[in-house]
Amino acid sequence: DVAKAPLAAQDITSTDEAWFIGQHLEQYHHASRSPFDYYLRGVALDPLDYRCNLALAMLEYNRADFPQAVAYATQALKRAHALNKNPQCGQASLIRASAYERQGQYQQAEEDFWRAVWSGNSKAGGYYGLARLAARNGNFDAGLDFCQHSLRTCPTNQEVLCLHNLLLVLSGRQDNARLQREKLLRDYPLNATLWWLNWFDGRSESALAQWRGLCQGRDVNALMTAGQLINWGMPTLAAEMLNALDCQRTLPLYLQASLLPKAE
Repeated sequence: DVAKAPLAAQDITSTDEAWFIGQHLEQYHHASRSPFDYYLRGVALDPLDYRCNLALAMLEYNRADFPQAVAYATQALKRAHALNKNPQCGQASLIRASAYERQGQYQQAEEDFWRAVWSGNSKAGGYYGLARLAARNGNFDAGLDFCQHSLRTCPTNQEVLCLHNLLLVLSGRQDNARLQREKLLRDYPLNATLWWLNWFDGRSESALAQWRGLCQGRDVNALMTAGQLINWGMPTLAAEMLNALDCQRTLPLYLQASLLPKAE
């Protein structure tokens, strides 16, 4: 069948239809219509509509408007939490927690991450968020425990696997870290963060050469690993990593400069 163009957003009379059209536009990256218009129509029809508010929160988060993401997620949670605080869907709690985290509001983030882990569709992300907060606070044992909970739900999340391995190293469990990393490098041989960990744990020249050889001076590899370390509350390690990789591309150099002490 030939697809038909959806109604204009202002002509939609159902929040359900507004949400489904918005989802279609997001899925296919539509060039001439914006999902924002349909989700906004949905919340105009019902200000507490869970799905449209959640979709708006995610879009705002992805374009780094974290206060607005919190606002939309809060609207979604007014409906979701009206009857109980652990609804079947925990995505609104998870996105609000992540937005709080990005703004340095870690206490609020922790509370929402804990709410998120009650729900099956946000359990892995919620525990990963708690692991990031624990790592930021230097509580490596708790971080390891949260990583393990996250991995029970989603065992192939490479970011969580990398954080788990780093926390093993930082907590003095080098033998366990090495054995785990050997398997991970077989499973994910193109993961640049794993190769950085392989160098970081022992700092041998051969490991440094392997890591640099994989990255091939590509800025995306430098930015990915540095970004993960920053998200884990370890900017000093991120600066050290960028210095060791020595990627002479514009964005990694800008990031490296931004991590220098202010006196420099």
